[in-house]
Amino acid sequence: EKLKTDHIDFYLLHALNRSRFEEKVKKFHLVERMLEAKKAGKIRFLGFSFHDSLDVFEEILNYTDQWDFCQIQYNYINLDHQAGMKGLKMAADRGLGVVVMEPLLGGKLANLSSHVAECLPEGKMAVESAFSFLWDQPEVSLLLSGMSTMEQVQENLRLADLAAVGMLSREDREALLKTKEVFDRMALVNCTACRYCMPCPMGVDIPDNFSIWNKLGMFGNKDAIRQQWTARFPDAEKAIHCVRCGKCEAVCPQHLPIRDSLAKLQTELDNL
Repeated sequence: EKLKTDHIDFYLLHALNRSRFEEKVKKFHLVERMLEAKKAGKIRFLGFSFHDSLDVFEEILNYTDQWDFCQIQYNYINLDHQAGMKGLKMAADRGLGVVVMEPLLGGKLANLSSHVAECLPEGKMAVESAFSFLWDQPEVSLLLSGMSTMEQVQENLRLADLAAVGMLSREDREALLKTKEVFDRMALVNCTACRYCMPCPMGVDIPDNFSIWNKLGMFGNKDAIRQQWTARFPDAEKAIHCVRCGKCEAVCPQHLPIRDSLAKLQTELDNL
């Protein structure tokens, strides 16, 4: 009624992990309720989005043979993160459509440092490489790419027109593996800036703190990073104000050790 429609095409049980699956989905028989709604024509396709380990992903897949689709985090960096490549193939083998979120890892794969970008497949730009990696795989049904400008929409449409299974050469795939190796050595924290952790009760801008810290690892330009940290980043939003309440970690889809990371980054950035 609120959506002013008589049915929902794709209904997701959102952001499932072990705790939410046990304490919400199973406890309140949500799959069974959704199947009743599907039988009544209120839902056409039932699925779930996921943030946990591969074994939990398999447990959820095995809970019912009535899943139509799932949504996982996946890109050429996150090959073994959460569901990862094994989960992708596991779901596809069961006949599920697979929606991929974070194809650009919170924008990080669209803005690579020069020494990471130089590893990309020859002749391909950063965004094109990340999307092509996914479209190349027959198990991937759909990409969710966040866009904030009309230019990004138009570019995404242009690249989508080129999408095809098997579009990458062996050399392209090897280049992306090399890009991943270099990227992994430089990223200090795997924050995707989803901002589920916000707002912080103490006013700490957690994703922006992590963004500056990652620049230290990936770009290494200490003078520029020191200038951003000391002159342009608000003191009231810095990590030093964290009181370790843990609210952020309880909702982080990446299960990051946020409190310890904030303490470490404050020390490192203050001592630049």
